[in-house]
Amino acid sequence: MEWHAPPAVNIIQKLSGVSPIDMMAVRRIIEPRAAALAATNASAGALKEIAAVHSASVAAYEIEAFERWDAELHQKIFAATRNDLLNHLHEMLRLIRGQELWLAIKRRSFSPERRNAYCQEHGALVAALLRRDAEAAAIAIRAHLENSQPQSVCRERLVLSRTPTADQQTHTAMRP
Repeated sequence: MEWHAPPAVNIIQKLSGVSPIDMMAVRRIIEPRAAALAATNASAGALKEIAAVHSASVAAYEIEAFERWDAELHQKIFAATRNDLLNHLHEMLRLIRGQELWLAIKRRSFSPERRNAYCQEHGALVAALLRRDAEAAAIAIRAHLENSQPQSVCRERLVLSRTPTADQQTHTAMRP
């Protein structure tokens, strides 16, 4: 039997249905390793760009500007890994992060306190990258991802965990 890769269009269409919960789970798997790789593989220029983007995010107080710089910071970190596959995976995550559902969750959870916490967490990450401390970079991004999961996502997880899937509904309906 010959295997055929699914068309890219199908993959992109499926991304539109990815839940924020699933995206955060994947980010918690991928981003700590990407941060560690960036700490060891980044050029001096890439590290300067990461620091500059972090400074821009710290100066951004409105949600739209802050989110743009936040997304750019994560992109620069992936680029600093010098790993094309990781970069492509991150591009898929950015597509999901740019969807209206995710943006609405971020808007609802955004506050000056949360923004300040993100800036501090990003600062710890950037400091670890500049020291080229792979372990500290992985720890910093892991902590950031755990803290950045909006409360709305946690509520959505609870609702989804209580909502039967289509397969479960069909199975239940088929019971005598």
